[in-house]
Amino acid sequence: MNRTTTSKIAEAAKRLIDGSGKLAQLRQRFGGGLHFAVDNDVVMGYVSPQPKHANVVQSLLRSQDGFSTRDQEYSLAERVSGHILLEASNAGDRKVFSLPGHHSELWSSLAGSLHARLTQELQAEGSTAAVAKQMERFRDEFYTVAVTDSKKLTIEQLVAAVPDQFRGWLGLGTAAQEWNRLKYLKVKNALQPFPKEVVDRPYLDHDTHRAFISRLVEGRDKWQTRLQEAHQAEGIAEGRFESQNALAGMRFDAVALAFWERLNCEYDKQPEERLVLITSSERIFRAAKKISASELGGNAEESAIEYILHPFDFLDECHVHLTGDLRPQSDRDKSGRLSSALEMLVNADSLPKMQQAETEFGEVWGKFLRASVLERVQRINRAHSTHLRRVAFVFRRVGISSEPSPGNPLVLELAERGSEMLSEAADIRIASLAPDQFTRGAPLLRLDKHPWAQRIQLKSPGKFCELVVDQTERRKLLAEAGDHRYTLHLLQARAMIWAGDWRTALRLCEFSLTIRDKIPKTKDSSVPDIDGREAVFLAAVCERHAHGGSTKALDEAKRYLEEFLELARSAHFGESITKIDLQVHELRESSEEKAIEVTKILTAMLGSTEIRHDGDLSGTLLKHSLCALFESLAGIRLLALDTAAQASQEGDAEFLQYICFRVLQQVWCNEFQIRLCAPDELDLVSSSVLQRLSVELQESQRSIAKLDHVKIRDSWYIQTCAGILDCMLGNASNTSRQEILRRLSRAEIEHSVFPYDRARSDRFRDAIEKTAPSN
Repeated sequence: MNRTTTSKIAEAAKRLIDGSGKLAQLRQRFGGGLHFAVDNDVVMGYVSPQPKHANVVQSLLRSQDGFSTRDQEYSLAERVSGHILLEASNAGDRKVFSLPGHHSELWSSLAGSLHARLTQELQAEGSTAAVAKQMERFRDEFYTVAVTDSKKLTIEQLVAAVPDQFRGWLGLGTAAQEWNRLKYLKVKNALQPFPKEVVDRPYLDHDTHRAFISRLVEGRDKWQTRLQEAHQAEGIAEGRFESQNALAGMRFDAVALAFWERLNCEYDKQPEERLVLITSSERIFRAAKKISASELGGNAEESAIEYILHPFDFLDECHVHLTGDLRPQSDRDKSGRLSSALEMLVNADSLPKMQQAETEFGEVWGKFLRASVLERVQRINRAHSTHLRRVAFVFRRVGISSEPSPGNPLVLELAERGSEMLSEAADIRIASLAPDQFTRGAPLLRLDKHPWAQRIQLKSPGKFCELVVDQTERRKLLAEAGDHRYTLHLLQARAMIWAGDWRTALRLCEFSLTIRDKIPKTKDSSVPDIDGREAVFLAAVCERHAHGGSTKALDEAKRYLEEFLELARSAHFGESITKIDLQVHELRESSEEKAIEVTKILTAMLGSTEIRHDGDLSGTLLKHSLCALFESLAGIRLLALDTAAQASQEGDAEFLQYICFRVLQQVWCNEFQIRLCAPDELDLVSSSVLQRLSVELQESQRSIAKLDHVKIRDSWYIQTCAGILDCMLGNASNTSRQEILRRLSRAEIEHSVFPYDRARSDRFRDAIEKTAPSN
């Protein structure tokens, strides 16, 4: 081993020893009062390990054992992360916590991305006949041989032979395996959000609660600045540029760190407690070095980094706790062997001592590496065996038919299994979302063939989500829907929208359309006719929100709307829907089409260069264009009022009227935000306009309040806009003004959807600050 390699090994060994010592000191100092919160890199190190999760031990990896570097990296990351999540705080009732910000990021951004990839794996490509043909070949050439022939195939060989179209349905795809890991953490309650009474403090009186929120906002802004500085220094050092993902990650981190700091300050009143954050983020470590631990209730001579641990600080503990058949009995419970070997590497001051240290370390470390890699291989093989057993069940139940029609029993069976997996994944995420944090209003779906599904859309967001995931209630829906999940996926998509996860909602809409295409179209079918129009409409809304910064996405949203209108008119022509239903569908289409136009205008006015509205966006032409838009919105408003009046005579008048009143609010929001975000010189905000907007909003709110079964409050965005309007009219107290300003501050991190959201918040904030509070 040359001197450079030896130096890198000794450097890595010292870092591991220092980290292990830091953990030991914290455990000794705080004992049972030591609590752990994990960043999401620890969670993903267990769910979806990557080489970056093990970079601190890169120089300690070996080639002697026949394992690839990647195998070692994946296995170490998974083993250490698993130890932290499942074992490190296993004393008493203590759990590993996920801080606000990190919890939102996990179940929205990270789980959403994983959920989207799972959906893609479950959408088989190719015709029904092609899928069936591939399965026939798989059965005859591989599966039968593996089960009955004397020449047994290994699990790896059998898995490799599974056709791509079949892999996702069996849970053998990468996303499916990773989702099962995340689900395992959820089922084991290994990762807990902080209790509501700790995070939201509902028991505080108004003034105390305002002070609590203000401190959190100040802390978030402070950490945001520190993280940006650290990111810029890190980026310059490594030659990287800022990305949207990095900026989003910093916003989540800033919220989490603000809570982490606040909770530690409160723990300081109970000296035996401390909350330690576990993260591998170099950006967080850099930022924490610049903040005194006294701000967390600690020693003024220390930095906040004293209460931050790296995942591999737990490596020695992880080695001690490695048990099972993979570890010889003689090696178990001999704490200190790994740490002793590391110390020998660091302290060796002569060639003979270095050779002895390398031999000792190689023996202990080599066993640990082999055990970790083999443990991961065995875990994967067990999972594959479980999923492959489904093959036998499918073959026994439906066999294989090359029938090319949508009713091919094999394809129907497999699509149903894929739908089950997707439903379960959606249920877990919906159950992980906090109903009182829902921000955007989810579009109403006209599901008149399924009364239960239509009725629960009138419930509050929290109650709606509770009903969607309730298994007893689920059976009512499946009974209505003929046991397929087309409608269920649409309801789950609505729940995702309530939580602001538009991309997953879009994937669920797309999967609903996949199911529609698989359902046999027979006259004697007990399944109510499904043409997919509601899935297409919801997909249009989701496409606009999920990718609002893209011209291509907005064009795709318009294509969805065109298909929706065509399906609605075909349904009316075929007498599947009434004339008033068609009018309601046309109303929804017109309003959403204008929403797409508004998205383009706002993106152009507020600084994005990708989308440009047709025409010149300056001066007279812009004002003419916007006035034409306002006229169109006024026309839609009158049509909505007229349609609501006509719908009052229908059997399900309340639902149809509620759709019309929601269109009124969408039209109102679009006019309001355009007027406030347009250049001041256009003079689009006058006292008379504001008074008219106030009257229109109140009329829509009163109309909704008269609907007996509607339990949905105004969306977060409607409430915010209403508060801004009150401020501009001089109807808001100083307390109300401050509350709206805090809402806008929180929105910049927690509720961002469109690329122009921050600039729009700035315009809203300017409008508030130009007015005086009421007496």
